[in-house]
Amino acid sequence: MKNIFAFATALIIATGVQTGAQAAEAEAKAGGQIISALEMTRASDLYFGSIVPNATQAGTVEVSSGGALTCGDNLTCLGDDISAAGFKVRGEADHGYTVTLPDTVTISNGSATMTISELSDSVSGESAISDAGTDDFSVGGRLSVAAAQASGVYSGTFNVLIEYN
Repeated sequence: MKNIFAFATALIIATGVQTGAQAAEAEAKAGGQIISALEMTRASDLYFGSIVPNATQAGTVEVSSGGALTCGDNLTCLGDDISAAGFKVRGEADHGYTVTLPDTVTISNGSATMTISELSDSVSGESAISDAGTDDFSVGGRLSVAAAQASGVYSGTFNVLIEYN
């Protein structure tokens, strides 16, 4: 009997039968890509031109993101120096980005104010960097002019945010 047991033990050892759990191992790679930071510069400002307000009724003036002027019925727009705000973008080729605009912008002549609302951009909120690493877009909006709005040169600033998506 001892010989049979010794033979069975030797056979188990020789064939590599294991009585415990087997471990497994695999290799994974790690890495990443560093891309160019987004850069943006202003190419032009949003400007509504010269406007003559109505004495008794408020109105609006729109400059589209393409630079087209729409003057409200209660106003007279002289149509001089109208422009959408323009921006030039640099970044990593073939990567998309989003554009975030403020809800409103306040402009002032020092004592009176007007509000720009409904800001919109020419890329509908997102675009992509070209193969050359550049892109551009423009921004328009709607200016609310009060009845008998005080005369003067109105100005203000607004921030535009771009981020990779």
